[in-house]
Amino acid sequence: MMPKDPRNKFAVEEVTNSMVVPRNEQDRVGRLLSAQHNDFVASYLATLINPKSHMSRVPDSYARPTALVRSISTYDIPVFIDGTVDSGRFSAAIQPTMGGISAPINFKVGLVKGNTTWPTDFSNSGNYTTTLNGRDVRLDQFYGQLTQPYTGSCGADAVSISPNPPFGAAGAFALGFGYNLSPVYSVAGNYSRFTLSPGLYYLEVFMNATGTLVQSINFSSEINLVNEFNFTTPTTVNLSWYLVVNSNGQYFEINNVGSAGNVQTQMFLTRAVNDSLDAPQDYGDMKEYRPVGMSVLATYVGPTLTDGGNIAVAYVPGNTLATQFYSSGSVSQGLLQNWENLSLLPGSYNGKLKEGAYAWWAPESNVDVEMNYPSSWEARAPPAIIVSGAYAPGTFSGTGYSQTIVRLEVVTVYEFTTNSQLYEVSKYIGSQHIFDTVNKIASAEPHCMANAQHNSFIGRVLKGVGNAAKWVWNNRDAIGRVGQAAMPLLL
Repeated sequence: MMPKDPRNKFAVEEVTNSMVVPRNEQDRVGRLLSAQHNDFVASYLATLINPKSHMSRVPDSYARPTALVRSISTYDIPVFIDGTVDSGRFSAAIQPTMGGISAPINFKVGLVKGNTTWPTDFSNSGNYTTTLNGRDVRLDQFYGQLTQPYTGSCGADAVSISPNPPFGAAGAFALGFGYNLSPVYSVAGNYSRFTLSPGLYYLEVFMNATGTLVQSINFSSEINLVNEFNFTTPTTVNLSWYLVVNSNGQYFEINNVGSAGNVQTQMFLTRAVNDSLDAPQDYGDMKEYRPVGMSVLATYVGPTLTDGGNIAVAYVPGNTLATQFYSSGSVSQGLLQNWENLSLLPGSYNGKLKEGAYAWWAPESNVDVEMNYPSSWEARAPPAIIVSGAYAPGTFSGTGYSQTIVRLEVVTVYEFTTNSQLYEVSKYIGSQHIFDTVNKIASAEPHCMANAQHNSFIGRVLKGVGNAAKWVWNNRDAIGRVGQAAMPLLL
């Protein structure tokens, strides 16, 4: 008979211990299972709920060697105090991705601007913070290192007589200087042509003639061009651009046909980062990746004597950001930038601002842990974490002012494939069964809580994994569905 209280660990053990398991079946289970499976169950669950202290691969059947990286970013969030109904509000949506800047829905951290009047159109990228603490919050701190080609620069200086190619014949050309960047040089008619690999570049061209200067600079069709500087005289030009090169085989070319006298030509090229240009993401060390775990810790850092206000945090399903966060106008269920609406979501936490908040991320399904190219994650809609609140210091008078109130710590563990030898890679072949085992345990645990509760929560769950969960895992074939269903209740 099934115990009346399925949360009683000993009652469940009594039922399962009363089962008659053939000795040969026990031996078979013992041969098939090992302590390694237990370790991966515990390690993966630990990474889910506490990625700052643990790193694990996703224990599914993905069979390629992978590397791990842990990203920890801290942001001091300001609020704007102006005495209005939205005074002191703050809100951030955090995704378990490397991020992007092409649209708000791709941001790693979508932080509503808190140094001015609270906005109303949350679909407008201009209403979100770009840089905080010297870092672009829309991108993971390892975005440049992992998704972009290595940094480098090069340059060349030549004197030619029109109509010859400015930098001479292909076989005679050599860069004047260069570090880790060497475009392919060729000659096309009277043009000096430089072919580039994909990436974001800054190009500067200087030309000066002893007589009248005639110059022509062309770019291939798949280079997105942003003009930065343009200075011309009858004998001199100084031009510069940002070049977004999205595919192989793209080039720029220069000639000076029609110029009078000798022409001095200088070219300077460097890989670049620009917070307004969305660079190609698939040409760095990270070939494909998936999130393993992510946590968000919000800590109150405002004045102790005026620490009034509220905070809410929620782990939200995929597509929630598109419908209830990065949206404009009214939403039937309410915009989640308002903590009052966020606190109504199932499983959310809300409390006093001074007590802070903690939340941890987990995949909803196998789709959320599928390996994808960095650029492909922009089309995905994984679960996310939202933190919203309002600071209420008391009576307001005078002009509005901005003040730092909350420190947000975002920790993300990524698993990725790479061809670089800079990273330690290893392979673990798990199974859907192991992956599901962890999700069964995690499904019974709260994702959101007060700051002060998260350390004891982590300790309780990991201790449970070390005892009851391992017992169920080791006996899963013998106890069948009864024990596995009770697994989350044993913690």
